Amino acid sequence: MGLEQHQLVYTVSLNFRKHEPPLTGQDLAVGYLDDLLIMSFGLWDKTSHFVEVEVQEVLRGHEICEDIVGAYERARKVFQEGHI
Repeated sequence: MGLEQHQLVYTVSLNFRKHEPPLTGQDLAVGYLDDLLIMSFGLWDKTSHFVEVEVQEVLRGHEICEDIVGAYERARKVFQEGHI
């Protein structure tokens, strides 16, 4: 969806979708790199939209988070290859 620079876009909510069922309510407020982030946003108070994206994709390209995402991907690769 392309947006014009003058369009009013606001975020309604950010929630995490876990791969495992959450054990407590606090688990819903904490996200990890392999979780999915569900973002709810609106345009001009007329329409609402939802998008689901991996947390690591949201953080990718942010200079302060790049080392964290890279370390996570390296560790996941090692784990998947069975070297742990």
